[in-house]
Amino acid sequence: MDTTAEPPFPVWQGFRHSWTYNHRLNRLGDWLATTDRAGDRLVVEVAHAAASGTGRDQATFQGFRTIARAAGISYRELWRSIEITATEAASRAFVREIRLAPDEVPDDCDRFAAILSGFDLCSATDADKLASFHLATSQPRRDATTGEVVFQIVGALNVDCDSAECDAHDSTGGMIAAVLAGAAAGSNLGLPGLVAGAVFGALFTKLDITTDYTLQVRCALIAGRAETLCVTGHSAQRLYGWDTRRVITRRNEGTIRDFQMTGDDAPHWCLCIPAITQLSLEVTRNRGILRPDTAMHLLEWDMAVRPVSSDGRRCTADLELFFRNWQAQPSSFLDAQIDVFEPIEPLDDLSQAIASHRDAGWASVFIGLSLLQFAAADAVGPDGWSASLVWDGQGASAKSESAVRRARQGPYDIPSPTACEPPPFDRTVLRIAADLGN
Repeated sequence: MDTTAEPPFPVWQGFRHSWTYNHRLNRLGDWLATTDRAGDRLVVEVAHAAASGTGRDQATFQGFRTIARAAGISYRELWRSIEITATEAASRAFVREIRLAPDEVPDDCDRFAAILSGFDLCSATDADKLASFHLATSQPRRDATTGEVVFQIVGALNVDCDSAECDAHDSTGGMIAAVLAGAAAGSNLGLPGLVAGAVFGALFTKLDITTDYTLQVRCALIAGRAETLCVTGHSAQRLYGWDTRRVITRRNEGTIRDFQMTGDDAPHWCLCIPAITQLSLEVTRNRGILRPDTAMHLLEWDMAVRPVSSDGRRCTADLELFFRNWQAQPSSFLDAQIDVFEPIEPLDDLSQAIASHRDAGWASVFIGLSLLQFAAADAVGPDGWSASLVWDGQGASAKSESAVRRARQGPYDIPSPTACEPPPFDRTVLRIAADLGN
C-alpha cells in the first residue's frame, strides 16, 4: 500500500443556528475552506452567514468538523455559485455538473466521495419564508472517455410569503404600522380591525411574487484506491409536529442518539469519519383563513453529525436534525423594536403578536452521510467553533460582510501516518458538553 500522504484536509460536519426571535430567510450559511495546506500543516477558515428580514436580531451559531490525514488519499476542494429565480410557492430545482480534469485527480484512483463543505444561501432583494431546501452531491464516477471525475450538485428551494412584511416594508416598525393602519381603516368600514389589517397586509402589499436567491455551494472530492478508501452511504430523518403551546427542543425532538454507521469490516481500516452528502428541510405551517401560505418563519435550524465513538470499521454519532418556529423566552431585540406601542397596552400586545409569528406546523429534516474509511490515517477532532453576530436589519443588504462572521482555525499539524493501529476513540465527554447548551 502507498504510504505517501497529502497534507491534512477538513471534513465539514454541519452546524447549529438560532435567532432570538423568528425571521424570514434573508441569508443563512455555514461553510469552511482551506487557506494554508502544505506538508503536515492545515489552516482553515470557518464562516457562518446570517441575515434576518427587516428586524434587528442576534444570531448564535456553532460549526463542526474533523481534520484528517490519510495515506493514498487525494483531496480537492471546490465551490459553485447557483442563481435561483422562481415563482413563490413553487419549488425550483437545480443541477450543476462538476468535472475534474484527469490531471486534478491521480489516474490510479478508483474510489470517490463527493462531500459537502457547506453552503451560503442569500436573497437578492426580498426575503421570503422557508418552505423547503434540499442540497446534495451525487456519487462521483470517472468518465471512461475523457478520464475526468464527474459528479453533480443537485437541490431545490421553495420559499413563499403572504405576510405583510415580505415585500412592501423596509422595517419591522413600518410593517406593524401598516397593519395597524389597515385595522383602523377596517374599523371605519364596520369590519373587525384585526381582520381588516391582516387582509390589507396580505393582499394590498403583495407587490412581488418572484424569489431571487444566490446559493454558494462548497464541496470536496475525496479520492483513493480500493485499499486506501472505502465509502458507505447512510441516511436519517426526523419528522415531527408542534403546536403553539408546548415548546419543542433539540434534545427531545431534534436529536437521534447513538446512530450507528457501519462500513467495510476488513481489518486494515484504522479510521472512519462521517461526512455530509445531503441536507434536506421541509416545513409546513398549519393554514389559517387569512394565512394561506404554508411557508414558515425560522427561529432555529440544526443540521449536524456529532461523532461519539469510532474505530476503523464503525462509528456511533449523535445526529442533530432540528427546526423550530418559536420559543417561549422573550427576545430583548424584538422588545426594543416594538416599545413604541408600550404605553397603549392593546397595541403593544397586538404588535408583539404580529412580530413574533408563533405558528403550529411540522418539519421533515433529512441528512445523507458517507462513512469514509481510511487505512493509514490520523485525525484531529471532532472539532468546532461557536460565535454570534448582530444583524441590524432595517433595509441593510444581506450581501454585505456585516452578515458574515469568519474565523481562522489552526494550524493543525498531523504527521504523515505510517501505521494502522490507533486505539478507538471515545468522545462521550464532547456529547455531555454539547448537551449542556441544549
